[in-house]
Amino acid sequence: KWISRYLMNKDWQYQGVVFKDNNGNRWRFRSDKYNYVKALRGNSSNITDRYSQIYSQNLINEYLTYYNEDTIAMTLQFLYINNISIMLYDLYVDVHIMKNKSITDIDKILQPHLYRIHGVYLSQLRPNGKKITLQDIVLYLHKQPWQRIAQLIKEYSKTMIV
Repeated sequence: KWISRYLMNKDWQYQGVVFKDNNGNRWRFRSDKYNYVKALRGNSSNITDRYSQIYSQNLINEYLTYYNEDTIAMTLQFLYINNISIMLYDLYVDVHIMKNKSITDIDKILQPHLYRIHGVYLSQLRPNGKKITLQDIVLYLHKQPWQRIAQLIKEYSKTMIV
């Protein structure tokens, strides 16, 4: 009990304490704060994967309070996902509203997203008399598994100019 009180008074950078007895047995007590911040960083060394994981959990600002050295890299990832959101919105308008393009004219990676976005429109927005907005696209992307976000960023960061 006293160990947890001791660890509570330390900041997040304090890893914890280790006890060792005369027989060589060791007991580690890690700080909950340290474990939480360490879990924010995740296991991936790839910045796109890391960004995608915290993006889908909406924890980017919190992450940057602890790891501000990643600000530039995270800003670049944010610009990519922002451009992807705008591109998806523009494609949705072209395909489903203006009908200037067919869904088969769109890149195969984006087709499932356009179908799902249209499904959101048909099931949630249309019955309430609302139209798809860029904010709806952003909300859709936030709800996606981090692997899909990472795939989109990796695919389109090759061709995008931010």
